[in-house]
Amino acid sequence: MSFQANRPGGAVRPRAASTILLALGLALLIAPSSVAQAKNKKWAPKDPGDAPDVTREHGVGSIPLGASARGDIVLGFYNMISFEAVKGTRVTLRLSTRHKEAELLADLIDPLRSSHVAFVAAPDNARDLLLADHRLEMTGVYSIRFAFKTDHNGPYLLETSAVFPERAEETLALAPHGEARFRFDGMADRRIGLLKVEPEEGMRVDLRLLDPSGCELDFRDKTRLENFGRRTEVAGVVIESNGEFVLVVRDKAGVAGAVHVSVEFENPPLSRRVIKI
Repeated sequence: MSFQANRPGGAVRPRAASTILLALGLALLIAPSSVAQAKNKKWAPKDPGDAPDVTREHGVGSIPLGASARGDIVLGFYNMISFEAVKGTRVTLRLSTRHKEAELLADLIDPLRSSHVAFVAAPDNARDLLLADHRLEMTGVYSIRFAFKTDHNGPYLLETSAVFPERAEETLALAPHGEARFRFDGMADRRIGLLKVEPEEGMRVDLRLLDPSGCELDFRDKTRLENFGRRTEVAGVVIESNGEFVLVVRDKAGVAGAVHVSVEFENPPLSRRVIKI
């Protein structure tokens, strides 16, 4: 049953309770939509704005040596791109931009972040930066850090090439029943092409190969004796861990002398990829 009150002019006014119920109903209809919009709204980080100096690192990515990286330098940040390499690798790194005004800066940081080597202007184009035929002093992950000197955004192209060490050798001195260690570095997809161990006449030696974690590798099925048993050769052993491998040479005959060790590597082919970072 509804109740109405007659007003002058024939207007009819609903009761206050009906008005309240109508308002509550509308609120319930609107509220779920507002909640859904709040849930769907994406959070966005604040714009760093115009940074007067470049102190922050941004956009860390990694590439294999030989590859190129393409992307954009973000205002006020260093871009960081890393690569893995072994000690003795000679790298050439070139950084360029299509930006018509901005000037580049770049350096190479070693795996311990203790050494920073600055790029210099390329002789054929002073707007490009170059680090040419630079020898790496340790095995590990290196970082290329670069930015614009002034407050700009813009594209970059980083090109890399490398020459890996192809061999290593050393002459070890052994005491009677003593041992010595020959060290070399591994990385992804690297192999021992041929390892030769040649002791002096009258000596007999035992060999163990340890990976960077200290675990012993079994290479008996890849070992053969040459020169009437005087020379031991090991071929085709994968040494793909990034780090130092150790060949332990131990005298078994109680005879002091010298042992010559040499290793030829099968290095991974240089990449030719262009990677968007």
